[in-house]
Amino acid sequence: MKQVWRFSLLVWVGVVCLLVPQGVFAQACKDETSMVDGSRQALQEFIGTVKKESVADFENMDHQKSAVFKLSLHEGMLGELASCLDKAAQDPAASKDDAAAAKAQHDATVKLQEKLKQQEGAIKDAKESKAAKALVEKLDLTT
Repeated sequence: MKQVWRFSLLVWVGVVCLLVPQGVFAQACKDETSMVDGSRQALQEFIGTVKKESVADFENMDHQKSAVFKLSLHEGMLGELASCLDKAAQDPAASKDDAAAAKAQHDATVKLQEKLKQQEGAIKDAKESKAAKALVEKLDLTT
């Protein structure tokens, strides 16, 4: 239940970030980065929980579907961050160094998002709970 509240809060923060005026890229990207970091932490806690439980518990708690949902939500947040970073990289008011840093962070974010989509697909397609549990335990949330 605690995790559900965290994700609900993160989704709410995401909606608020979408309503932020477009002229404040730096602050919006900081907010979105913070939101992604919170989601990553929640995913890491979830992975830790899955590692400690049996396959039967994994099945009973429907953690395969939970993992797919949480990864999908995290990917969405990464997409919002990537969009913000892309806008920041193209902002004519940004210095060359800031634009280059935003572009590099954008590229890393998109790369991570694609990697997580592949991992999500593998978990979703796993036919046996044991295989899905093993995939969740091996999730790599880094670029």
